[in-house]
Amino acid sequence: MIANYDYSCPDPRNENSTWEIHKGDALHVYARENSYDYFGPYTAACVSLPKDLLRLPGSVRGEKCIVVNGTKVNLREGPSTKTGIYCLNILYSGSVSQDEFRSKPGKEYGEDGYVAEWLPFFFNKGTRLPYLGKYGNFYKSKFNNVEFYISSKFSYIR
Repeated sequence: MIANYDYSCPDPRNENSTWEIHKGDALHVYARENSYDYFGPYTAACVSLPKDLLRLPGSVRGEKCIVVNGTKVNLREGPSTKTGIYCLNILYSGSVSQDEFRSKPGKEYGEDGYVAEWLPFFFNKGTRLPYLGKYGNFYKSKFNNVEFYISSKFSYIR
């Protein structure tokens, strides 16, 4: 979903801080009856966002969007299959990043005993994403403040 206007809300885990959402930001949200839930940088705390704040990419006349047309399509750090794959750490630990680009998904064992398991993040087929340009055989997009590239073999412009 894309923000229609600037919005700020209290950070659910830090009462002295706010989350700033800017017009045009693309966010990963979960639909509720009268609002959307947005988890931001946290996996265990969310905020409710008003329905009128967000809209689907490509829903404004003349606005291009990317439509995912494949399953398990990797999100790349650059416009090449040789760049990192966007992954989530499913064994999230406070001392380890929750999401990042990785050259090799899988388990990682740290010196201090932590274990991370990095799995590629995928969008569902039919997901619409903001269109930020074409680079070779890849489209550029962004969501939750992460820029990435998706192969044009598994997506198209609408």
